[in-house]
Amino acid sequence: MKQLLIIISIFYCIGCQSSGTNNGADSTVNDSSADTIKPEEKLHDMNVAAIKKYMELQKHLEDETNRTSYTEADVTIAIPLLAEALKENRFVKPADDVFRQKIQNIFGKHALQPDYCGAKHHDKFVTLLAKENGEEYDYTEDNVMISKEHNFIFSVPFLGDFVTFTDSTHYKFKLSPVQVARNRYLLNDNKADLAYLLAEDTLFIKSLVLHFGYTADQKLNDVAMNGISRWDNDEIARVCEYIFVKDCKGELQIREGLLQWISDHSDANENRMVLAIYDYATSLYTNDASHKLHNNPNTYYNKEQKRKIAAYIINTWMPLNEKYAAANPAKWSVASLIENLDGYDPGLQEFIVKNNYFSLPYLQKEISARQ
Repeated sequence: MKQLLIIISIFYCIGCQSSGTNNGADSTVNDSSADTIKPEEKLHDMNVAAIKKYMELQKHLEDETNRTSYTEADVTIAIPLLAEALKENRFVKPADDVFRQKIQNIFGKHALQPDYCGAKHHDKFVTLLAKENGEEYDYTEDNVMISKEHNFIFSVPFLGDFVTFTDSTHYKFKLSPVQVARNRYLLNDNKADLAYLLAEDTLFIKSLVLHFGYTADQKLNDVAMNGISRWDNDEIARVCEYIFVKDCKGELQIREGLLQWISDHSDANENRMVLAIYDYATSLYTNDASHKLHNNPNTYYNKEQKRKIAAYIINTWMPLNEKYAAANPAKWSVASLIENLDGYDPGLQEFIVKNNYFSLPYLQKEISARQ
């Protein structure tokens, strides 16, 4: 009897230790560090025949003798697979209204409109073109595709890049970390993915800022604008064509986040970018800078658009000039940009006042003092 009690005690203690170990494991899972744990690998067996068919076709996209074409069907078959792969990587599908608002905030208010000329609409997805008249299925372009049903963004998908067959009837996913990070950061507000994007996805970031006009995050703006700051002076002049944009409908867009970036990164000794927008203001009324730019501002914009651009440039340049001209007059000007532009366009100030100074406080203070 005594021996039996000893044996029971031993098993009871082992059970205590086992229970303690399990509790420790549970606490690790619930710890914030659990987000770094790789998702469990899952096998899938749905739609196998179609997936194999399109994987084989995509192998011949650049085949000289048996070339195939990439079509809407290639994207359509990939979308539910991408959705499942993102889910395995802890992407949470946003609610429809939340998703729509995020897409508009990131890619522009017109992005999802059926008649928007910068997009191509399909039954299951929308493609936002990174440049006017771009090729939709060219993987070398920075086009962005949007799933209408599953609420995520992606680039031109090739099944062989993320689907691997483990046998004749089962496959698994290995999605690019970049695709995961883009969706979790932009659509799930997961700030932890930003560091990865900043290190590994700079081309997409530049396209997001400079082509699509998403300037809400200064860290993304840093990546795009720091690249421009290393250009020579003639190339820096082209920064204005990323700030003042006429879309494919002819509507003017002014990317205020980039103007703010220039203000924040100018000082008494560094004014190349702000000087570029100063010169751009003059080129609205002359042909002085036309050889440096893709579009001649003097002929590219209508009169109202020119005046609105001039207003934003005045609002950016003049406070900086007032702040730094005395410290370094060789780099800054003692002349007033408002007075300079008045010589070209005598109705400019009246137009700015009529438009309530475009809600720019400095502009209101400066022009009101001149009335």
